[in-house]
Amino acid sequence: MRLVAEVLEIKEVDGEERIDEHGFRWKKYKRILKIIGRREFNAIKNDIPTELKGKIVEQEVWCCLDPDYSWHFTTKLGVRPLIITLSEEESEGIVEGISKN
Repeated sequence: MRLVAEVLEIKEVDGEERIDEHGFRWKKYKRILKIIGRREFNAIKNDIPTELKGKIVEQEVWCCLDPDYSWHFTTKLGVRPLIITLSEEESEGIVEGISKN
C-alpha cells in the first residue's frame, strides 16, 4: 500500500548537511504530514484503516538548498495543499510506527 499525505510543514533539523557529487548542498529536514488515503493507480482512495486516516506523522527527508530545488520546501500549490504519494517503503515505515504506539 502506498499512502497519500498532505504536506503540512517542513521543519529544519539541526546538524546534518552534505554536498553531493554535483556540488549541491543538502540538509536534513522533517516533513510534517497528514495521512489522507492511499494511492491506487491514478486515484486516491480513502478506504484506509481508521488509525491511519488523518494521522499526523513526521518524516525525515533530505532537501536540496539550491534555489532551483525550492519545491522541496513547498506546502501549497497556489491555494491548494500539496499532496504527495509515499513509496511503499515509506508507507510501511509509517504504518509500523503507528502500530507500535
